[in-house]
Amino acid sequence: MIITDSGNRAAAEVGARVIKLPQRIGELYTPISYIIPAQIFVACLAAQKGLDPDRPRTLTKVTRTM
Repeated sequence: MIITDSGNRAAAEVGARVIKLPQRIGELYTPISYIIPAQIFVACLAAQKGLDPDRPRTLTKVTRTM
């Protein structure tokens, strides 16, 4: 899966699944616009697999009250 802007035709041709962002934005703001579609994809993938993203199976939290 590839997340790219509409100006990057080379990347769009390589991927089987492509999410195209509507326009090219400044390099400073690029991570923000790419993170949101990726988070939505991961949330849908977790739901499809029946996983709870808020409770990963390999992560435990230990807290101590002093």
